[in-house]
Amino acid sequence: MDIQSLVCSMFQLGATCQTMTQEKLLVEYLLVPSVIMIIFLYIATDSFLKGKQTGIKSLLAIVFYIVVVYSGYYGPFAMFVMSYVQLFLIGMFVIFVITRFISISDLLHLGRSARRFGEEKYDTKLIADRIKVKEDEIKRLKNRLDKADGDQQRSMLNALISEANMELELYKKQLERSKR
Repeated sequence: MDIQSLVCSMFQLGATCQTMTQEKLLVEYLLVPSVIMIIFLYIATDSFLKGKQTGIKSLLAIVFYIVVVYSGYYGPFAMFVMSYVQLFLIGMFVIFVITRFISISDLLHLGRSARRFGEEKYDTKLIADRIKVKEDEIKRLKNRLDKADGDQQRSMLNALISEANMELELYKKQLERSKR
């Protein structure tokens, strides 16, 4: 049994594995995905074992790697990784270039500013919607006031209209403040 068929059967890389060149198989479907998987598994074990020895974390990551390989999940993972590794490298290059010109703290501050801007836009829209609802409520109350029969009903509707007008003024002031 040669190396290629051994790797193809052990890592369950599929039928096309036999037609690949040995260099492509070893680099693209064995080395690169294995390194990426071990890094992810190390990060996962680090989250499980906070504050423990790094040797235990490394050992556990390798054990997880062996379990993934022998359970048959390595083949699909390798195919997925090799399909998107170019996009990953381009993305990491873009992040590298951006962080050379803008520091991480500036990027975090920019993110917070963008979130605050988005929240303000949402709040402004929400207040504008409330103003519209209050104006519609005042119109409905005025229509009911025109059709009211008794003094008691008219005084109650006038009280509701004045309360709705006060709430409308409050919303308009909030909208004015949020636009500043």
